[in-house]
Amino acid sequence: MERKAISWDGTEIAFEVEGSGPPLVLLHGFAANRHCWREKGYVDRLVSAGRQVILIDARGHGSSGKPHHAACYADHKRAQDTIAVLNDLGLPSADLHGFSMGGWNALATARTFPSRVRSLSLNGAHGFAQSLQPFRDALGQGLKGWTAHLEQECGRVLGPRRRAQLLSNDVKALQAGVAQDRRDLASDLRDMRLPSLTLCGDDEPFLDAAKIFAEVMHGAFALLRGKNHSAAFAAKDEVCDALLDFLHELDHGRFSQVVRDQRSANTVNCDLGHARTRAYKRSKPTN
Repeated sequence: MERKAISWDGTEIAFEVEGSGPPLVLLHGFAANRHCWREKGYVDRLVSAGRQVILIDARGHGSSGKPHHAACYADHKRAQDTIAVLNDLGLPSADLHGFSMGGWNALATARTFPSRVRSLSLNGAHGFAQSLQPFRDALGQGLKGWTAHLEQECGRVLGPRRRAQLLSNDVKALQAGVAQDRRDLASDLRDMRLPSLTLCGDDEPFLDAAKIFAEVMHGAFALLRGKNHSAAFAAKDEVCDALLDFLHELDHGRFSQVVRDQRSANTVNCDLGHARTRAYKRSKPTN
């Protein structure tokens, strides 16, 4: 059942809750909405594993408010939206999992409200600076142009349901949401020692940056083999396996073991500044 929380600036944030157990917030990607988690099978899998799943429509998306001003999409406002939902539910903290833009929203929440985030997991996202100019260019052709661009990136024609969902977006809200580039959050997050898991497909252009970000966070890393950006989200079983293992270890106070095992298997020898530069330059409009 859809509910609405009111964020700090008065924007309505739509959400729903499924299941019972430790709370896990799912944050969707750009131009999608909270229903994508159910459609891909994430909700059933996570609820059956004993998690209370909280699905949020990001501002500018789904049934949430859609302001048309770039300032309304600042990192701290995105973070406040997540906290508004936790406050509405009376939850002191939760685990956050985000895909793509949702990963960035999760990072912003952890940076702004670290005491409200028990753990952080990302798929197809990292915490380094990112130029959103390719998004702005693609959206300059409207929603049909954006949809055509996604089809080109995916290498296939989108199904009628997905196409209809994309075309139902408010293009001015989407444009406002990408009007400002993403700034570096890694420097602020690296010393928080927040339990984290970073997942990334091996066909992502920012794979190296994602690996290095996991190192910066002193966190776990999981490689999704044979997956590009969109396929990494569709890989529900692989993602949920890694996510549930991570949360299970955290529940039992064994996160340090996860970090050591994952880091020893995924050591990356690369200069951090070089990774930041590549992550910024290799931005691509996905979701």
